Amino acid sequence: MLAGRTGTLNLPSGLCFNIGTPRVSTVMKRRIVLLILVFGVPVLFPRMAYAGAPVAGDVDASGAVDAVDVQVVINAALGVAGAFLTDLDYAGTTDAVDVQLVINVALGLVIDADYDGLADVAEARLLTNPADFDSDDDTMGDGEEILLGRNPLHYDVPLTLAKKAEIFEFDLIARFVYGGQVMCKLKRPTAEIPQVTYNMPDNAYMTGIYLGMLAMKYAVTHDANTRNQAFETIQALDLLCNVSGKNGLLARAAIPVTTPFSDDGEWYFSGDGRYRWRANVSSDQMDGVFYGFALAYDLVADDAHKAIIARNARNLVDHVMEHDMHIEDVDGEATTWGHYESWYVQDYEHMNALLWLQHVKITAHVTGDPYYAQVYDDFANNQGYADLAVTARVMGDPLGGDVNYSDDVLQYLAYYALIRLETDPTLRAKYLASLTRSWNGDEGWPGLSPVANPMYAFNVHAHLGVSEGDVAGIQTLQWFPLDIKWIPATIDTYESLYGFVFDPTIRSPEPLPGQPVPIDRRPNTWSTLVQNPYKAGARDPNHGMEFNGHDYTAAYWLGRFHGYITPVM
Repeated sequence: MLAGRTGTLNLPSGLCFNIGTPRVSTVMKRRIVLLILVFGVPVLFPRMAYAGAPVAGDVDASGAVDAVDVQVVINAALGVAGAFLTDLDYAGTTDAVDVQLVINVALGLVIDADYDGLADVAEARLLTNPADFDSDDDTMGDGEEILLGRNPLHYDVPLTLAKKAEIFEFDLIARFVYGGQVMCKLKRPTAEIPQVTYNMPDNAYMTGIYLGMLAMKYAVTHDANTRNQAFETIQALDLLCNVSGKNGLLARAAIPVTTPFSDDGEWYFSGDGRYRWRANVSSDQMDGVFYGFALAYDLVADDAHKAIIARNARNLVDHVMEHDMHIEDVDGEATTWGHYESWYVQDYEHMNALLWLQHVKITAHVTGDPYYAQVYDDFANNQGYADLAVTARVMGDPLGGDVNYSDDVLQYLAYYALIRLETDPTLRAKYLASLTRSWNGDEGWPGLSPVANPMYAFNVHAHLGVSEGDVAGIQTLQWFPLDIKWIPATIDTYESLYGFVFDPTIRSPEPLPGQPVPIDRRPNTWSTLVQNPYKAGARDPNHGMEFNGHDYTAAYWLGRFHGYITPVM
């Protein structure tokens, strides 16, 4: 049976779905079967494989493991009983097409085309007869008619913000989330490497952002499945915090040694030999993890998961302080971008003073230990880190390469918890001044208010009470193009699955020279949060990588959490 095991269902175009009752709901299983229908049963069924076990035995004693056996396995996964196969399409044989028709009936995916009050096998047969079942006038009776029958009022209509979030979240779970950890960049199969692999420089950072999104989503929806996903993600961060075997040394990424692997970076094996993990972690990764920890602790975690968060936050902060205020790698050397020393934050990166205060403030919050409150007070007040945090953003010419936009993301992740948790009016005023400076600009250079980034706009609204950026931020979500993340084949899949049509036509007005470029005029990117918003570019339909929508979903649920976005937008 599929239900109750954990495995991998391999689909075309690099689609891989982790299936198992501990993490996949009935709705998700049904969506997976829908993907099977959309891609084509005859092509997919021979490729269905379960890691560590056969898909099915010769359950019908026909002498071969064939489509009928596959049907039984799928029935078991969906809880569908009966539905024995016959030659439903009158092709002269009981084959994969008949399997598709039985599943259609079992899931109610057919219209009552013969008006007998039932959507049954008679309608399933019509799927093989385009002349009698072309509901959308495209000369084909196909998967689009299935979706039209399920939701005739919402077919071929523009995506709502909520529906786009749903699709991005489904894709995240389907192709990028493994054991709760978010894989950064999907590398499409090639002749040299004929399976999906991942580039994983920022898994910890992205997993932390994902956890924060899940926490906000749960606070809004109280959805049990979302809470379970958050718990799994906390467990994934627990692995990343401990897999190195060195106390408090965070890993950028960690994957089982049996996972197909093709990546750059510096990798080691865990002490028990079960995982390989990516080293040379940075303050970026720490920032994302603490962002997720703070939101999860307050919004979604139960006592057991709060304990996991507290233990790991404590260890991460202790590690830095025990190694002269830097992250010490497994080789005993300081990591390249893991510096929080006083000399470093004063002379090189004021931003890291802000990030360190975020780490310690959150640790004091989640542990409840007065020691960390004292550490925080010492760094913020006595060592001047709060003053340095005011000028965390480096100002410069946005067209001349002076601005590091990935740093802006880190600062806004840090602002969110610091401002939310800070009760001291003097320190809070400094953090608000830092946020105001980042938003409005300084030294004759613009800040982030013109770039129409919803993550920043909603953060500013929540903490400064300035809502002027909301409209442009929401418009960015509306214009957010699917092909900035995915190749056409993937978009086609989700069009068929969700019953919409993606229009790649640019909708935004052309910007004036020197002004930020709207989202639908930018090239492919793994993160629109770190992408240069002043750089236009065509999107490559044959890009060798595909990316997840963590940036869209994080901004969307931040807006929903604060009430700036409604479910029907």
